Amino acid sequence: MSQVQTFIGVTKKIDYGTLLKYNERKGFFCLTSRMYNGHSCLGSSKGRKYPPMQRKAEEYLKDYYREPNRQLAELLHKIRQPLPHWLRNDVVQ
Repeated sequence: MSQVQTFIGVTKKIDYGTLLKYNERKGFFCLTSRMYNGHSCLGSSKGRKYPPMQRKAEEYLKDYYREPNRQLAELLHKIRQPLPHWLRNDVVQ
């Protein structure tokens, strides 16, 4: 978050290093605060691993979002922003 604050040019008023701590077991950051008895994290159903998506489902979703993804790629190009790798791969196909 420090890098985000620097990038957008705002004064760093919050030290996220004191508010967030990476939880290795869950695989994401959790709040560290006296208000939450030292830490607060999302529930046990969050951050879990999922099995690979079935090919048929993946193809369905790619087809379903093809036009919105094309429009997003066009907009990003127009405002001179790079395409994320997932969108670049999807639009090229």
